[in-house]
Amino acid sequence: SDGGDYLGVMVIFLLIPISITDYRINSWKEYKFSKFYNNFQKLSIYYNFNVLRILFCIVYFHAAVSKFHVAEWYNGTALYYYLNDPLSGNSSLIEKQFFKEILGNSFSIVILCWGTLLTEVMIAFMLFSNNHKLKRIVFAFGCILHISIIPLFYIPLFSIRMISCLFFYLIIVP
Repeated sequence: SDGGDYLGVMVIFLLIPISITDYRINSWKEYKFSKFYNNFQKLSIYYNFNVLRILFCIVYFHAAVSKFHVAEWYNGTALYYYLNDPLSGNSSLIEKQFFKEILGNSFSIVILCWGTLLTEVMIAFMLFSNNHKLKRIVFAFGCILHISIIPLFYIPLFSIRMISCLFFYLIIVP
């Protein structure tokens, strides 16, 4: 388990009531509320999407704050240590010249570490923002963060799950 499994289960669990009340065969068709389930559909969509948004806010806030007290994240060297560890990083990838140049530069390592923390904090605080343009920008940064996890740590399913969660959190408006 890479951590995204449990989050995926919670997301699916919260999407079940929304899916059950959706009478459409094709989800690309226009959604019209039926008379019988009208109130239940609206409440289900509203509350479950908001619970999902609060859940994602907590996950990203905890991901950022839990790294603050770790000395390697604080001084900006955590990425260097994690990538050079054969159990967590992709050590064959970091032997390539391109990555040696980036990881050999202490300034870029610090920028990448603090950029990760800043991105996670920005994602968490998007719960309180109504600015859709800013949410799309933060979504792009979150996608870059999670796409970069794929080759560096080789956990592609985690990245796909988290990008999907970011989509529900930042792009879809209930």
